[in-house]
Amino acid sequence: PATESAFTCPSGSAKAGSSILVGQPITGNMITTIDPVAQKALALYTAAPNLPGFPNFINQTPGVRNDDMFQIRIDHNLSDKNQFFGRYLYAEDNQNSPGALPGYASLEYFRGQNFALGWTHTFSPTLLNEARFGFQRDFQNFNCLGCPRPAGTIAGFGIANLSGFGPITESNPSFNFSGFSAQGGGGSFSTFTGVGDGIYHPMFNPDMVETYEDNLTWTRGHHTFVFGGSMAFWQSLRVQSPAYPAGTFSFSG
Repeated sequence: PATESAFTCPSGSAKAGSSILVGQPITGNMITTIDPVAQKALALYTAAPNLPGFPNFINQTPGVRNDDMFQIRIDHNLSDKNQFFGRYLYAEDNQNSPGALPGYASLEYFRGQNFALGWTHTFSPTLLNEARFGFQRDFQNFNCLGCPRPAGTIAGFGIANLSGFGPITESNPSFNFSGFSAQGGGGSFSTFTGVGDGIYHPMFNPDMVETYEDNLTWTRGHHTFVFGGSMAFWQSLRVQSPAYPAGTFSFSG
């Protein structure tokens, strides 16, 4: 490329008058001066071909999803006029969605816990009160397989002015090459062509909800009146959702 120059084709040639690029052939027809960043990007392609022709690789790693859940409930009559219940629910979900190449997949982890208490009190045959309290705590984490990677992973590629801005963001930059298989995060996150980790937004999102509710039911003749109210408080705790923290680089070829 350093020897390239414009050349005007002479009269009598197939492209007479046209300007074309010419240059000295690379010695031995072998490129030896590969950019250091490109060498590290190429090293991300670790799988050997397992098919003839093009495309020449298929990843048969299965996707995995595990769900676990249990619930405990207690109902107790304290007296003829007082009934009580308590409930605890726990749910956990783990998903692994493989990408086009081994070693690159998207991981999703979710844990939810729900706790509820209820108290029903009968004041009289025509007056009933129901009070309830609920609490929900969730934790959700999206990331890539093996992420976050060791400290300095992003900076180690040697791309000017690109480095991680927190431990959770350390991953391989995304290098996108047109004409090559989608790669990077697996599953629905693979929306580009190339290799790397950072094609989606790694997310760390714990939150919780508190609910308070009370209803008073009054029966008067042929009429039933219900009075009450509810309050819900939602808190999002320490959310982290950086957009493409390791960078994404596209090459059209």
